Amino acid sequence: MLAGVASILAITPAAAANQPVASGLLAYMAARADDADGDGAESVRRYAAALADAPGNVDVALRAYREALIVGDDALVDRAAAALAATGVAPADTALVAIAAAARKHDLAAADAAIARLAGDKLAVLGAPLKAWAVQERGGDPFAILAQRPRDSVARRLADENRALIQIARGQYDEGMAGLRALLGNDQASVDLRIAAAQLLIGAGQDVRARELLGGDLTAIVALREQPRGVKPSLAFGAARLFVRLADDLAAGDPGPLSITLTRAALRAEPDNDRARLLLASTLARIDRTDRALAGKGLGRGRRIARGSPCSPGPSAMTRRSASPRRWLSRRTRPMSRWRRWPICCSPPTA
Repeated sequence: MLAGVASILAITPAAAANQPVASGLLAYMAARADDADGDGAESVRRYAAALADAPGNVDVALRAYREALIVGDDALVDRAAAALAATGVAPADTALVAIAAAARKHDLAAADAAIARLAGDKLAVLGAPLKAWAVQERGGDPFAILAQRPRDSVARRLADENRALIQIARGQYDEGMAGLRALLGNDQASVDLRIAAAQLLIGAGQDVRARELLGGDLTAIVALREQPRGVKPSLAFGAARLFVRLADDLAAGDPGPLSITLTRAALRAEPDNDRARLLLASTLARIDRTDRALAGKGLGRGRRIARGSPCSPGPSAMTRRSASPRRWLSRRTRPMSRWRRWPICCSPPTA
C-alpha cells in the first residue's frame, strides 16, 4: 500500500495532468498541475473529481472553491463551500456567495441565514445594508435597521448610501434625492451611486428625476442617459451593488481572493451586471489569468457586455487588428498620477 501511495506521489505534475482521473489524490495533483498551466476548465474538472472522492479534505475543498470562483463554475463553488462548512472552516466570503444565490432566488430565509454569518468578520460592514434590502423586499421597515448608527466610518457610509437608494425604491423620491446630494462627490463610488439611483428612478417612471443625476460626459453616465434602462428594487439589486462597491474599493490595491468573490457574487445575484463583469475581468488579468478574464466577459454562459451598456468599452478597443487583449486589459486598470485609477466603465476626466 505504501509503495502504491509513493508511486502516485512520485508522478510529476506534468505526467499527472496527462493521466486519467483514477483517484482523488491523483485528481488533486492533476488539478494543481492544470492550475500551474493556466488550464482553468480542466483543473475545475479534476478538482470536482478530487472533492467527490475526499469531501472532508480541507485543502482540496479550499482550492476547488477558489479555482471554481476564478473559472465561474457555480455548481463547484457551492459544493466546495458546503464541504468547507461541513468541516467548520468555511472562509467568511462563502457567505457572500450564499447571499447572492438566495437573493437571486428570492429566498429571503436563506438570505437572512447567510447575512447572519457575516457578523464578527470584516465583511460585517455589509450586514446592515443587506438586512435592510431583505426587509425592503419582504415589505417591512428597512429604516429601523439603518437607524442604528455604526461606529465604523465605512459602515456608516454604506448605510447612508443604501438608505438613499431604499428611499427611492420606496417612492420617497425627495428624501432619497436629498440624501444623495449630501453623499455624491467626484469619485467612482459616486458615479456608481448616481447610476444605481437613476436606474431605480427610471424603473419607477421618474425619468425627469433620473436625468438630474445623469449630467456630465462620463461614458457610463452618457450611455444611461441616451439609453435609459430601469431596474426594480430587490435584495439582488442591493446586494450586487454593495458587492461591486466593495470590490471597486479593493481594486485600488493588490488583487486578492475577496475581489474575485465579490464580483462573482455580484454576478450571481445579477447576471447582467456589466460593472461587476468588467471589474472581474480586470482582477483576473492582474493575477495573470487573462485567458479567464477575456472569457470572463461572457462568464461561460454566452453573456456579453451589450453594445449599449454603460460599461461597454466601445467597438474600437478590442476589435482593432493591432490591439492586444492583454494590453487592453492592463490599460483598463493602469494607475494614473492625477486620478486614483481609470474607472472601469467610465472615461477618465478631461484635463
